[in-house]
Amino acid sequence: VDPGFCEETKVVFQVFAVTRNLVEERMKLAKSIARANEDLLGDLGQIYEINAGYNNSIFCVNDRYILKVCGDEQKEELFDVEANFYRANQGSENLPFLYRYDPSKKAAPCVYEILERIKGKSVYYHWYKMDETQRETLIRELVEVLKKLHAQKYPAYDWGAYVKERVLADFQKTQDLFCQEEKDLLLASFEKYGRILAE
Repeated sequence: VDPGFCEETKVVFQVFAVTRNLVEERMKLAKSIARANEDLLGDLGQIYEINAGYNNSIFCVNDRYILKVCGDEQKEELFDVEANFYRANQGSENLPFLYRYDPSKKAAPCVYEILERIKGKSVYYHWYKMDETQRETLIRELVEVLKKLHAQKYPAYDWGAYVKERVLADFQKTQDLFCQEEKDLLLASFEKYGRILAE
């Protein structure tokens, strides 16, 4: 507090108007996705938001499922990577089961996945209650789990193909803005992407 603060000090209050209820919008979206997946989730009994971040929102449905919704179009490829990871490790006892991954945007204007809900508290919740011996034991156990997961062989990620695909998709959306000469030049450049991006 300013040491000069006194009864005569002018206090300014700013009034803000709420123009959008983002919590309500996220819940509406989650409910529409849940209704589109009734074949898996059953009747929409209980749904509540667990977390909302910059990139995604997470909901619990019927106390059995986790609905994870991508909130940033620029991060959708991360959902694809995550879904592929779950699929590759589908038999792991250390990961939740991936019931559904939908990048089609038919049920909702976003990418989402439905996972098994694992009940319990996070490591963060327990960490401060542990002594050093318990923490060391936990770290060893986590390392063993990670070693098993990293022992899996995954196909190499083709960064060049990803960049080419994104640029081509953007070109197709905006090609009306280019003259024919520019279009031909851009299309010809796609042939060189593989070689240039591999260097």
